[in-house]
Amino acid sequence: MKIKIEKIANPGVQSDSIDRDIHEGLDPNHSLFDPGFTDFFYDSTVRSEIYMGNLFPNVFSVFGQGMQQRFDIGKSYGRDGIDINLLLTMSPDDTYYEIDGLTLMLIPKRKCIHLLKNFNVILHDHMEGLNWGFFKQKHKDPINLIKEYGVVPRNLYVSSCSGDDDVSIPELNIKSWYMPIWWMIMYSKFPHDVEFKYNPTKLALIPARKARAQRVKILAKIHEKDLLDQCDWSLIMDMEEKFGDVGDFLKSPSIHYSRFPLLYTSEELYIKNFYNDVKDQLPKYFEQVPHSTFGDNHLFDLNWMGQYCYYINTETNQGEKGIFTTEKTFKGMMLGIPMLNSASVGYDKFLNKLGFLTIGSDEFDHLCWDERSHAIVDYVEKPIDHEFNKYVAEHNFNMAHDINRIFEIVDKEAPTRQ
Repeated sequence: MKIKIEKIANPGVQSDSIDRDIHEGLDPNHSLFDPGFTDFFYDSTVRSEIYMGNLFPNVFSVFGQGMQQRFDIGKSYGRDGIDINLLLTMSPDDTYYEIDGLTLMLIPKRKCIHLLKNFNVILHDHMEGLNWGFFKQKHKDPINLIKEYGVVPRNLYVSSCSGDDDVSIPELNIKSWYMPIWWMIMYSKFPHDVEFKYNPTKLALIPARKARAQRVKILAKIHEKDLLDQCDWSLIMDMEEKFGDVGDFLKSPSIHYSRFPLLYTSEELYIKNFYNDVKDQLPKYFEQVPHSTFGDNHLFDLNWMGQYCYYINTETNQGEKGIFTTEKTFKGMMLGIPMLNSASVGYDKFLNKLGFLTIGSDEFDHLCWDERSHAIVDYVEKPIDHEFNKYVAEHNFNMAHDINRIFEIVDKEAPTRQ
């Protein structure tokens, strides 16, 4: 029997609830909703008020039929969902009602407790991997709010692209549900009739883009070892005072130099030397790839396939917790390039759990922050085992391009059928 999934309608969330100044591609004239199953898989319409909706226009056409074969999505209340006040007058059944973190936070406490206690609920954060989208700086973590309310939910699944199992709390009936949304997004952007290639002519591809600290440190360390000329890399840092338009590839407020001061303020010699040597090249981007809007950040050049010994993956989450598998990981695998993952502790272990192979994991997957970044650069400097790297890259290439494997993970992670 299929799981029934219905959406709880989003209220009109206005700009004072959202950190618009630090997020890309957001239209200030619209309310914004974090997308759930109904937003992705009900039909092909992607509304302008969906957070990052411009990044997944093809997901429904590729995955909609398969998801609808597995779940009854929006059969009763459609794409817009059911009003919370109406829902709470109804008798609970086996339906799962999905809700994003911000909408949950905006429900009055009494109603929220009634919802969680009596109904099956899917709390989702598919785009930000339990960073809770664009509102966490102004609101509490919704899981912590549930703990504060002291309610034991009937059944609560936290569905996200995060592989961090720490969110599961058995005594509160809170369970994790990993959804490979960013894998789906990248799969929907790639051609899948391409053949695997491995004939590297350069050391590494490093699409850093934002000047986040760990990305700067990796680039600076590679520069310190005099290896940067053997790499293709990007780093968007515009030192002009003026903010550009929200969603602009080069001048969005989210990538303004004031947000990432390490590059130009650090007193560490290797970072200072790196900045002084490359500042005239900034902002540095891949000219052969479109670079007008934020959405272009997820594009790629098929000529990259097989041309690099390593793809240095500078993931968003760093630290001891928080496995967040973004488009960066799946882009590299679909390009067929051996991956080195600058990410949080256990990131490679999670990829192994999904069925992917990794390299260098024994040397840095137990590390995070500077130790991991520096260990990755040390690994890059070592002699290259091309036979092994090719084996790993081809395995991951074939798996990443296999839609049946994506659906296998969806089936494995789904709640038990009613």
